[in-house]
Amino acid sequence: MKRVLLVLIAMVLVFASLPVMAAGTVKTEPKSGEKIEFSDISSHWAKDVILRMSDKGLIKGVGNGKFLPDEKMKRSEFAAALHKTLGIDIKYFKAPDINEFFEDVKNEDWFSTVLYDLATLNIIDDRGKFRPEEQITREEMVHYIINGYNYKLGTVVQELEELTNFDDNKKIDKKYKKAVKEAFKLGFIRGKGKNMFDPKGITTRAEALVVLEKLISGLESIKDSIEGDVKEKVIIEPSYDKSDKVFKMNLKITNNTGKSVTINHTSGQKFDFKLLDENKEILYTWSMDKMFMMALTNTVIEPGKSIEFSDELDMESFGETVNSAKYLKGFITGSSKDIKIESEGYEVEIK
Repeated sequence: MKRVLLVLIAMVLVFASLPVMAAGTVKTEPKSGEKIEFSDISSHWAKDVILRMSDKGLIKGVGNGKFLPDEKMKRSEFAAALHKTLGIDIKYFKAPDINEFFEDVKNEDWFSTVLYDLATLNIIDDRGKFRPEEQITREEMVHYIINGYNYKLGTVVQELEELTNFDDNKKIDKKYKKAVKEAFKLGFIRGKGKNMFDPKGITTRAEALVVLEKLISGLESIKDSIEGDVKEKVIIEPSYDKSDKVFKMNLKITNNTGKSVTINHTSGQKFDFKLLDENKEILYTWSMDKMFMMALTNTVIEPGKSIEFSDELDMESFGETVNSAKYLKGFITGSSKDIKIESEGYEVEIK
């Protein structure tokens, strides 16, 4: 709980700018639109996947124009790759200490920050020793992939029927059986021939990339389904009321679906407002001079109901700012698996 209270999580479906797929060094990602050419993948079975992931800016090589697709992947490298694929962005109120989770990792290690994020979110749920220099097995990779998938969707792996997909099921560690079953069901993994999963086999860079791309596709498919189902049914609209005495800022959320909508907040702050000038420069931020308790809270909107976040500005104190403002933006400070929350906020023109 102590760790949870230290973090303010901003869940956004964008890819972070941390380097992955390269051991030990931190390098600048290629510029947007810049193509990377690898000299060692021309005849490789995963060539197309490698190129697609490279075009998205999610991977890079190891230097000298090489990707080394068949190189065995270290656990630290996979952690960085998974972190970037999931687009995790956590802001801390104090410097994180990786030794809260692992005794064999140092804060100055190149991957420690991303590992701390993944451990905080329980995507990597090992404790004590992480073994960063060891190569990651196929069952470990699948376990972390499914943890990440369920984190993004706010779900957990359900109890599933006995795993009967592979002939070497008995070799899969009990801890990983549910994840392997779920990954197979979602189409994230296949066997390696002769109906074998090879759970203790070491994952190559190319194999990891293929599964990570399938993770992205799975998440995008679910996201599109959720947005298509509720985008016309959950209405989020900002508004304002202006008089000589007060300027009231409102952000109304109306749930016209047949199920409740839950918004999760990582602090007492549930909303925010900004006033912008004609050039969309910020004149005023509502939360700037406020303190919020660090506690997990949520807002539940029942079917057919609405809620409204609002606050007022005294025109005697803020009249000059309000009169200079041309736009009001309302923000929901939280995340939800039920609706899409626009990180850029919801805007209305002040007339």
